[in-house]
Amino acid sequence: MKFLKLLLIPMMGLTLVGCAYQDIVQSPDHKLFMNRTVAPEGSAKAVAAADWTKAEKVTITLDKYGFKPMFVELNVGQPYIFVFENADKAQRSVAGDEFFDTLALKSLSGNELVAPNARIQNIDLEDMTTRELRAIPLEKGRFEIADGGKGFTAWGWHLNPFKYILGYPSGFMIVQ
Repeated sequence: MKFLKLLLIPMMGLTLVGCAYQDIVQSPDHKLFMNRTVAPEGSAKAVAAADWTKAEKVTITLDKYGFKPMFVELNVGQPYIFVFENADKAQRSVAGDEFFDTLALKSLSGNELVAPNARIQNIDLEDMTTRELRAIPLEKGRFEIADGGKGFTAWGWHLNPFKYILGYPSGFMIVQ
């Protein structure tokens, strides 16, 4: 029995090595999410044609109580610099599949994988940090963004078993 315990503990440790807190970015050739497009049509053209010197800065602060502001109004086709601030002393994750799916992406600070034809599932924020996402909304709608919580990432999936049970704070992106 002791031998089994001695063998099991290192195996558990090796399993957790593969789990890390990170952004989930899908490249165009990645087919993990087969029912979703990788990026909206025309993303690369929209990013190239945009005047980024006139991009509006939108700051969204996230802490354990939610997003501030809770509602953000945006315009289709206008470039934005989204500044996500984690004001908490814990790691946070901004999740918003439907919203991120409508964006033409230029860049995400701290992640060189983001390109106009990539797709973001969530953006992770270490405690007390700020990240910038440069993007253009290409579709109208009302989209929820949520705190993905303090889960972990394993095999390309952000996992948080308590997210749906406890309900994490959310905000809304209203694109007109």
